[in-house]
Amino acid sequence: MVQARDYSAFFTSLIVHAVILLGMGLIHHQLTDNQPEVAIETIFDEEREHAEFEQVLETNLEVSENL
Repeated sequence: MVQARDYSAFFTSLIVHAVILLGMGLIHHQLTDNQPEVAIETIFDEEREHAEFEQVLETNLEVSENL
């Protein structure tokens, strides 16, 4: 059976958590508002040539007996 003091503890906890979350949210917004805005720009130089790698595929279908 739920008693009245159980409701009191629940609402007290709810209020404390709400105040803490609200405070953390305000601190986060205050910190992000004070940061300068940075523009990032990407410039591509002439395209690089990629090295080509070739390897002969071995078609050896024998089962290995090493452990």
